[in-house]
Amino acid sequence: MKNLIEKISEIPAISLFSTFSLSVLLVVLVLFPAASQHNEDAYSSKEIEEILVYFEAEGIDLLEKSKKYNFSESVIYFESVSYTKIRESQHLEKEDFEKRILDNVFSNIRSKASRLIRPIIHLSEKYQVDPYWIMAMVWTESHFNHEAKSHVGAAGLMQVMPKTRRYLKRKLHKKGIELESEKSWSEIQEIANGFNKKEEKQIRKILSNLELGIYYIKNLQNRFKDSHYATVAYNMGPTWVSRSISSGEEVASESNKYLAKIKRYYGILTGTAQSSLFLVSQHNYSPYQY
Repeated sequence: MKNLIEKISEIPAISLFSTFSLSVLLVVLVLFPAASQHNEDAYSSKEIEEILVYFEAEGIDLLEKSKKYNFSESVIYFESVSYTKIRESQHLEKEDFEKRILDNVFSNIRSKASRLIRPIIHLSEKYQVDPYWIMAMVWTESHFNHEAKSHVGAAGLMQVMPKTRRYLKRKLHKKGIELESEKSWSEIQEIANGFNKKEEKQIRKILSNLELGIYYIKNLQNRFKDSHYATVAYNMGPTWVSRSISSGEEVASESNKYLAKIKRYYGILTGTAQSSLFLVSQHNYSPYQY
């Protein structure tokens, strides 16, 4: 049995999509051998039966969907406080995890944020990026208005430029990664979070914008190895950041207004903001003016 469990842990689909329903495991175990009759690594009927008995004994429901978010140790964090917050929340069910963050959002935009928080955290989990960071970016970029559009053409919750959107989409498809917005309605219903079938086109657009924005910030983090640099690059462009670094200019200084806004909302969301930060008006701030 130990060898079987070790064998399961090595299945790429399980390690890569650890937050999916455990029913994925059942599909892999049952269908993979049938499609690979000549593969010596395929599971026999007896092995599958033993595995199912093992999970039943452990009280694991293979058909039960994951009720908790799963952020690993390799999550890309904006600042260290996120690590502590996420580790403290790992035992919480999704609704409670979401509520813990939403409770810190200003009351005048909380209703908007509440419809979007599940897609935001779900996609943050998919790419293992700090959800507090992404929430702060959405708050800064669009104030949770999925129809937001800037004078230069950036659109949606993450204010993604058309050219960047096309580039990122091609890159994801080339890697064989399916966007959540491209899945069937039954598959995205769970993360639609209050959006009904009549709003399907709307939620698909929201999911696409969020996913591309999150994937982009992760790419920027991988490139610059610094969350503050990545944040500035998201706003100013990676070329600008690279040139500034090469010329010895300060990239992520306190005077950078965009980074300051991200930090402000990040502090509010994590509950670590200085009391002075709350003096900022909830009503006179335009998210489209940097």
